This record gives sequence, C-alpha cells and structure tokens, in this order.
Amino acid sequence: MIAAATDAKVGLDVELVSRTMEIDEMVHILASEGERRGLAAYRGESRRTALFRIWARKEATVKLTGHGLLQVPFPELSVDGPVARIDDPPADWPDEAIHLNDLSLGHGSVAALATTVPRPEIDIVTLPRVADLSL
Repeated sequence: MIAAATDAKVGLDVELVSRTMEIDEMVHILASEGERRGLAAYRGESRRTALFRIWARKEATVKLTGHGLLQVPFPELSVDGPVARIDDPPADWPDEAIHLNDLSLGHGSVAALATTVPRPEIDIVTLPRVADLSL
C-alpha cells in the first residue's frame, strides 16, 4: 500500500490477521493499559482482529513520526481512540495531533492510516498486478 498527502504527514500499516502468534502474549507486549481493558471484552477471532487493528494503528503512528520501536515503547502509546496519545513523547514528536483511521481491506487484513489532519479524504484504489514475479 501507498499513502500520500500534500497537506499532512502520513503513516500507513497493514497487518495480516492470520499470522501465527500467541495473542495473550502479544497483548502484554503491545497494548497500553486502556487497550488491554478494551481487548478484555473480545473473545476468539474478534479479539485477534482487535489486537491486530491496535498493532496497525501503532505502526502507522510511528511511521508517521519517523520513530522506531526502541524510541516509542508500544505499551506507552495509546491508539484506542480517534487520536494517538503518549504521555512522554520522544524528541521530534509532532506538535499536531495524530489522527487515526481504520481502513477496510478485507482478505483477512487490517490497515490503519495515521495523519496530521483530521478526517482526510481517503481513496482506496486497487492497482492491477504489475508483474508476475513467480518465475
């Protein structure tokens, strides 16, 4: 996927929900306290999907800011609302709010777009296959 904007910073992430991993372990590594409380309401596949949506939102946020995982511990970054929140942001964190948008892709994937403008116009365009690389 590609995200582009002329009037905002953007970050984008896509996660495949069917990836094999221990969900409860990932909740403790990835989720903030509030996100853990929210995830407790989900069971089974809906819990897995909700966790991957949080993961996509966090990845999109740090892609927008240009920070890596070592600079922004994911449990300190909260993305369970319309904007990302962090109590002690690292140097060079944007002054403007980071707005979060969930994207519907289907096909067992979740995606998130982080932007520095609220409610951006989002167009999802499916491109034709450019090349068959399965030689």
